[in-house]
Amino acid sequence: MNKIKSSPAFSIALTLSLMVFAVSCTGGAPTLNEAVNYPLAPEEIRSSIQRTLDGKEFKISEREGKVLLLNFWATWCLPCIEEMPDLVRLQKELGPKGFEILGMNTQAESPEDDGMTFEELELQVKEIIKTQKLNYEVVWSSSEAYEKTAEIAKMPVVPLSLLIDADGKVVAVFKGGGKETLEKMIDMSRRAVEDHNAKKAEVKN
Repeated sequence: MNKIKSSPAFSIALTLSLMVFAVSCTGGAPTLNEAVNYPLAPEEIRSSIQRTLDGKEFKISEREGKVLLLNFWATWCLPCIEEMPDLVRLQKELGPKGFEILGMNTQAESPEDDGMTFEELELQVKEIIKTQKLNYEVVWSSSEAYEKTAEIAKMPVVPLSLLIDADGKVVAVFKGGGKETLEKMIDMSRRAVEDHNAKKAEVKN
């Protein structure tokens, strides 16, 4: 997994958050919430403004009603790119059943940290979308959404993925890439979609 490049202010804030949680990260294993009633996703995530590549804006809460997988990534992160074919297959499989992946690029607010202009970053992102044949939406992630997700994960890394059920509740957070993490992410995404559709069926009956 890759630790994300961040501003000094974010590093200080995150360090304080880690001291509060005082929980260590082991490998790429997801942090799971095993409770039956999952907590609602933090307001910093639900209300954060995301921007599409064509300039439109929306809040994460506006996408509720579907199972969401927020996948935070960066163009310089090889594990992020390597997991994209699996994400494409997952979106193709579960998309028609009420599932949506959002590819949350973390670089737009400070592309100069990676030695490029925003225009150069935009060209890189669009080339990756084309090369990887992405079938899910890629957006410029707000710092609020990433920072709060990193706080939940207790480690500022990419790739970093947050699974949110159709009611806006956190199911799991997946830290880093790799086969084991991907398998767990795919399995839990399927389970979340199955649970969502089972609830819909109960309401109809």
